[in-house]
Amino acid sequence: MNKFVVFCRGLILAGMSFMCFSSTAEDAFNILQTLDYREEQQELYPDSVRTYHFDKSTNTLYLIGNNLDSDTVQTLYIWQYEPISHLLEFNKKVVLDFADNEYINFKIIAKIDDKLIISNQNNLDSSNYLSSIDLNDGFKLVKEVELFPGMGGYINVTQSSENTIFSFIYSQNAIIATHCTVNVTDITCQDVQGELPDLSNFTTSPFYRTYFLAGFNQFLFEISDSNTGVAKAYIIRFDEFGNIFLLNDISLPSNVRLKGITALSAKSELFIYSGNVNLYPDKHYIYENDQWLDSGTAPGSGVEDTNLSVQFVADTDYGLGPQCRAIIYSKEKLSLHFTDQTRNLLTIDDCILIDAEYGLSIGRNDKVIQSFQLANTLPITKLDSLNSFSFQWTQDQYSEINLKNYYTNPSLLTIKGLPAPLTFDGEKITGKPGKKDIFVLSSAGNYEKIDRSRVQVFSGTKLLTNFAIDFININDAPELISPLSKEYLKKGGSYELFLNDLVWDPDYDSPISYTYTNLPPNSKGDDYGLLQIISAQTGKYSIGVTANDGKGGVLKFSLEVEVNGSGAEGGSSGGSVGINLLLLLFVLLLLRNNPAVLFKRHKP
Repeated sequence: MNKFVVFCRGLILAGMSFMCFSSTAEDAFNILQTLDYREEQQELYPDSVRTYHFDKSTNTLYLIGNNLDSDTVQTLYIWQYEPISHLLEFNKKVVLDFADNEYINFKIIAKIDDKLIISNQNNLDSSNYLSSIDLNDGFKLVKEVELFPGMGGYINVTQSSENTIFSFIYSQNAIIATHCTVNVTDITCQDVQGELPDLSNFTTSPFYRTYFLAGFNQFLFEISDSNTGVAKAYIIRFDEFGNIFLLNDISLPSNVRLKGITALSAKSELFIYSGNVNLYPDKHYIYENDQWLDSGTAPGSGVEDTNLSVQFVADTDYGLGPQCRAIIYSKEKLSLHFTDQTRNLLTIDDCILIDAEYGLSIGRNDKVIQSFQLANTLPITKLDSLNSFSFQWTQDQYSEINLKNYYTNPSLLTIKGLPAPLTFDGEKITGKPGKKDIFVLSSAGNYEKIDRSRVQVFSGTKLLTNFAIDFININDAPELISPLSKEYLKKGGSYELFLNDLVWDPDYDSPISYTYTNLPPNSKGDDYGLLQIISAQTGKYSIGVTANDGKGGVLKFSLEVEVNGSGAEGGSSGGSVGINLLLLLFVLLLLRNNPAVLFKRHKP
């Protein structure tokens, strides 16, 4: 009987089949099943897992491991995975008769037909072997072949097609590769034919390392020579027919050792970390026409890691990274980012992503297996920091902030504190502020410039960040409040006019100074706009006025004045209407239509 314990929202439940979904789907995985063998039925799980393999064609999980009291005995454990309920059922365990203490570096390479293919290394002489176990005939050892006889050392082995295995070793300034075919009763191997890089110019003890590009049938071989400073990276493809092809010969900076690579097979993209200090990738390649092409675009700053193992299913942008951390890929930023989703797992040693949403966590030394659901495959994840920015918005100019550069799925965000007329459409903050948007009426009745607006970004009720928006005012020249008409004054009278009753500054922030030309006799004007005409003399005058706001804004206009005997148009005696009365009527009318404009009236 297969007993397991399920943890659900703080409760511990025991049973044969139970599914539990977290109520906080965005913040945690949904734990579907927990097989916990730490206290009960300990014999159903090894103390130490040495290798594992999930066969998607049969939904079977294979583990090889040993127990502390018999570490020389390797045992195969088998579970069956049900893809509809996403639950595991223990099947059987079998002691492997060939895997004694002489072997190290066990690795299940593949399941081919009814054979489990395992690579291992002899602990005594470092010789390497490829073995096949018959799963239908008592788990007997069917065949064991030595790879690269006489060349002990670390080898790279991977499945290259449905029934073929590819392996290679670096030895004596050369890459040596072999191609093995697995059939019912045998494993046959032969040397690989094709193009391999010429490594004869490197000294006999260079630094070298191999990265497999999972999903591509390719590997990247890095080699650097401290004596000459030469550093290279070669990308090599192999096929199921035993052929090998050199795709790329990449020159690296002198004496550089790569910090790692990240290959995204579902997206045909490759990131290379070429030794920069911050551990961010600095090269981005796209696989096209059987070659890796440098995209010419620098990757964004995302996950700081090396040789990042990422599991994506199909063409989704959401998957699993190292230590079972949920991870997303940003196409806009060309970067990988861990989400904030809580890994509420009992073990985070290793995880297998089975499809776009479901996976298994496997304890290496914890005697625990869990099945889980990636609860939120559209998480809001920070791609870059917004709160380190202050965005400037210039008057009468369109600008935008694309939040896709800062968060995934910005349509799920709530933006608060946006100043008018800026708007958020679910992806971008856009707008074109005018002068009226930059100045607001204060409680004191004065117009004040909006210096800075603090904008907040929310996910639901959770405040994610805030940032500043600064409006930049463009200085405008002073303007006339209303068109001017000719004024008629009575001979011998004295008059004064405060020009600030006629002129205003659209920026509200500059004192206006005035200069004059063509003043009538007995007249004077000061810098502040007080114009006085004393004992007016008969005549027609065009007084030139220049208003300057001191910031480059200049207004020039003329005051047309006629002095006659009656102070009226045509010199008639139909009453005298002086400039002060006309200005007073004008001010009253303007205040009625635009009470926001403030004037001061000076009486003679």
